[in-house]
Amino acid sequence: MSSDAKAEGDSGAQGNTIEQVRDLLFGAEAKAQRDEINNLRKQMERSLQKLESSLSERIDALADRVRTEVRSLQEALTRETGERTESVDASNEQITLTKTSLAELADATTTEAQLQRAALAAAKAELTALLEAASSDLDGRKADRSALAGLLKGMAVELESAPAAGGKAVAPARSSSKR
Repeated sequence: MSSDAKAEGDSGAQGNTIEQVRDLLFGAEAKAQRDEINNLRKQMERSLQKLESSLSERIDALADRVRTEVRSLQEALTRETGERTESVDASNEQITLTKTSLAELADATTTEAQLQRAALAAAKAELTALLEAASSDLDGRKADRSALAGLLKGMAVELESAPAAGGKAVAPARSSSKR
């Protein structure tokens, strides 16, 4: 063996010796620290699992509550939509009935107006006929008065010219030329 190999062997042996001394001096403490670290690691893993489990339960409970709320809101929305649809349908039906009633009223009013116009025209025709009849009657009466006046004049003339009973002549009557 060369001196380098021997020096290296010595240094390796010396390194092992140092390691052994170190293990003797600090070995128990290092093992205690490793055990403590392992215990802390296990405790941390248990705590982490508990935390994960707790969070998972909370998330599941929250998801259930959200689903319940969403279902409740959907049902309320469906109910509200149905009520509004019924209200709109009822309003549309009322509007249709009102339109129908107004159309019937307009027809009845138009028919009544036509009947009133016809009755007014008939009354006008009747009154016109009555006025014409009254006018003709008045014209006829006027003619009757003239005829009566002529008749009376004729009688007066005959009475004047006819001999009186008992042979005496009757004095002529004054005739007036009034009508």
